[in-house]
Amino acid sequence: MNRVIRHPGFILIFILVIVVISTLHVSPIFKSIPHKDSGIYLYVAEKFTEGKILYQDTWDHKPPLIYFIDALGLLIKPNSVWGVWLVELFFIFGAGVFGFFLLKESFGHKFAVLGTVFWLLSAQYVFWASNYIENYMLLFKFGILWLFVINQKTPRNINLFLIGVFSALCFLGRQTHLGEIITIIGFYIIV
Repeated sequence: MNRVIRHPGFILIFILVIVVISTLHVSPIFKSIPHKDSGIYLYVAEKFTEGKILYQDTWDHKPPLIYFIDALGLLIKPNSVWGVWLVELFFIFGAGVFGFFLLKESFGHKFAVLGTVFWLLSAQYVFWASNYIENYMLLFKFGILWLFVINQKTPRNINLFLIGVFSALCFLGRQTHLGEIITIIGFYIIV
C-alpha cells in the first residue's frame, strides 16, 4: 500500500480528484452565470479572440494575463464558461502538484500528502467564485516557492530563470502578487 501511495501516477490522480472536489461548487454546473468581475474578464477576452486590440478597442483596468487566460478558455469552448473553468482547473491542479513537491522537499512524503489534502480542501472556501486571478496565480506562487527550495539544495541557473518567468507572470496577473519574489530577493540580499 505504501508503494502505491508513493507512485507518481497515484499522486497526480489523487491531487486531480481533490482539486475537482474543491472547485466543483464554482463549476458551470452550479454557477452558469459568471460573477460580475469574471463577466468583465470574459467579455474583454471574447473581444480579444475576435481580433480586438486589448486596451485600445476593449478596456478594463486589470493587467493583461487574466484576459489571455480567459481567451484560451474561450478558444477551448467558445461561447461557454466551461473552457475557462477547465483552464482554471488545470492551473489549480498545477498549483497542487507544485505545492505537493514543495511540501515533500521541505517535510517529507507523508506530510506532503497531508498538507496537500488540507490546503486543497480548505481552498474551496477561498474559491468562492470561478475565474479570478488569485486562483490562477497559485500555480506561479507555488512554482516560485518550490523552485526556490530546490535551488537551495542544488543551485542551477534554470531554477532562477524559471523563478523570474513565474514572477513576471505574477506581475502580469496583478502586481500585488509579488510577495514571494520580494521575499526571495530579500533573502538573497541578506545571505
